[in-house]
Amino acid sequence: MSKFRTTIQPADRNPEIAVVVEYTYHKADDGGREYPSTPAYIEIESITHGSINLTDYLADHILIDIEQEIEADMDAAREAAEESAAECMAEYRAECLAAWQESRE
Repeated sequence: MSKFRTTIQPADRNPEIAVVVEYTYHKADDGGREYPSTPAYIEIESITHGSINLTDYLADHILIDIEQEIEADMDAAREAAEESAAECMAEYRAECLAAWQESRE
């Protein structure tokens, strides 16, 4: 189970409050040959403010917004990791090429 911190506004006239979202991320499954594939999804376990569990009291659109916010955060982290890996590979290739060129001299 993972945790995500965000803010919500329970009603239009209320101020935003800080909450902690505990969720489980389920990976996509291609299903193989015998079962249909299923996309990745997030299952919210609880949304708390302090020691108060708000999960059952929040409107569906707030839960959907939180799921989308978590997915966007995960996508950004994934993209940053891919960029970092690409940069590392580019540096490694440059080092290998330099070493190869030195060995030929």
